Amino acid sequence: MNRKHFVYLLVIYATLMVIVHLLRGARFPIDNIIGMDKFLHFTEYVIFAFLFINAIKAPNLAKIFLIVIIGTTFGALIEFLQCYVAGRYASVYDAIANTAGLITGSFLSYKYLIISDDKKSVH
Repeated sequence: MNRKHFVYLLVIYATLMVIVHLLRGARFPIDNIIGMDKFLHFTEYVIFAFLFINAIKAPNLAKIFLIVIIGTTFGALIEFLQCYVAGRYASVYDAIANTAGLITGSFLSYKYLIISDDKKSVH
């Protein structure tokens, strides 16, 4: 998949994130499992970071830092907007899980890209 495809996937994924998180009073059965909500936030932002890293040209540590800042701001904005949606509320713990997912996803994706680039250059 080329970079352009990842850009499209990132935009679609981010749009879906906003829609799902701003649904009025959205509760899912899985939310009743203790800690599952935070795990889902973490996983959601690992995927977001993976798409973002693959969507940019020549990722490096400075760009990863920027992705974490942009993603954290995006997640905080969604949390803030939830204050204005009936049945939803903002959570600092969700924001922490989002940021942890961004950091983890960014570095794992970056390492994966470096390893896959090294394998390509060997062959």
